[in-house]
Amino acid sequence: MGISLLRHIVALLDERDRRYEERFRASQEALRTALEATERRFQGVNEFRATLSDQAATFASREQVEALREIVNALTGRIERAEGSRAGLSTGWAILIGAVTVGAVIVGLLTRG
Repeated sequence: MGISLLRHIVALLDERDRRYEERFRASQEALRTALEATERRFQGVNEFRATLSDQAATFASREQVEALREIVNALTGRIERAEGSRAGLSTGWAILIGAVTVGAVIVGLLTRG
């Protein structure tokens, strides 16, 4: 009876060791899977950071934008002044042509009568 009890206890201990080993392997696998997922996540974050960095490198600086804004404002002012001069010149020519026409009509009427 003593030997069979001893064998039974050894069998129970072996079974317990086997279960602990299975649990240990399962927890190692779960840990490995979690670490791989975390690594993939960090790779995604690093790729996103690199994209943002690349994108930021292509943006104009505040100083460049302000300088461009000043150039655009100066050119807009020149265009507006040129259009105003052209409009005034066109109006002057129209008045002159109208005055010459009126004068010609008056001269024509005076010479007929």
